[in-house]
Amino acid sequence: MDHWTRWLPGLGTLRRYQGKWHSHDIFAGFVLATMLVPVGIAYAEASGLPGIQGPYATITALLAYALFGPSRILVLGPDSALAAIVSWGLSVHCRVAIPCAP
Repeated sequence: MDHWTRWLPGLGTLRRYQGKWHSHDIFAGFVLATMLVPVGIAYAEASGLPGIQGPYATITALLAYALFGPSRILVLGPDSALAAIVSWGLSVHCRVAIPCAP
């Protein structure tokens, strides 16, 4: 199992998880969702994409970091620096035309 936790640190964190943390983690999840969902929608819209794609990008990043990230307390989320990169990546893969600002 140590080989897997070297490449997937989230597994090690999950093995050491204590039940008493559960209520605090649920509360933190709700707080994080209330902040990240509107921001994700706004950045997707600002990038010219449908708003629903913002939360999908946010959830995917959070789940990937939960498995591969080395820190259990780092919070990830959308920011303005990533809005253009996400827009470009989705436009390339989805063949969506993104309007340019005048």
